[in-house]
Amino acid sequence: GTALATVGGAALVQAGSDSFLVTQTGQGSFNALTAICTHEQCIVTGFQSGVFVCPCHGSQYNTSGQVQQGPATRALQRFNTQFTNNVLTISV
Repeated sequence: GTALATVGGAALVQAGSDSFLVTQTGQGSFNALTAICTHEQCIVTGFQSGVFVCPCHGSQYNTSGQVQQGPATRALQRFNTQFTNNVLTISV
């Protein structure tokens, strides 16, 4: 989507039954994290000022998946990505 077209952009990506938070960290370079909050398994949908925000209890994560603010205590799981021919592949 358009949100991922710029470096620093982020998007919630659905792939089958899985949800991922994808950010463009550099030109053609992406981070993919699970969108499932480690606190109570809500889907993290918010993104503001470079921080992902869970709508359920306000947990915040940076684009590397590290907890910035609780109640969550565990980082979001990261997945390897590959970007080839304008197609982003997430290895799960």
